[in-house]
Amino acid sequence: MQPPELFAAERFTFSLNVTPVPCGRARVVRQAGRRVRGITPERTANFKHAVRLAAAAAKPDDWALDGVFRVELVVRRARRAGDGDNFYKGVVDAMKRVAWMDDGQVLAGEWVLRDGMTPGIDVEVLRFRGRAA
Repeated sequence: MQPPELFAAERFTFSLNVTPVPCGRARVVRQAGRRVRGITPERTANFKHAVRLAAAAAKPDDWALDGVFRVELVVRRARRAGDGDNFYKGVVDAMKRVAWMDDGQVLAGEWVLRDGMTPGIDVEVLRFRGRAA
């Protein structure tokens, strides 16, 4: 049996001209009553919020959250700082429930780091549909 063939059905792109922030590790704190809670660093949370707003504004009105996705990311940095996979993770996490229901639906992607440029990110999201082979 052949695996299903996938082809791009829809796409949207957006750019965000802010300093990219790599996804920071959440701190874990114990609260009263022995509850444990993760606290996302403020810079990471602010960057994810900006990405979420830009993605929501750029996506088509009839964008479906089901299916599988590919995300292509260009990170423009003024100087060399942060790992590409951490930038990618933050962008993909930020678009949960905006471009897809769960980041497990993102099956492919790539990131490119461009140093010495005006800071920002360029994102392309492709939604795929399957077809029996």
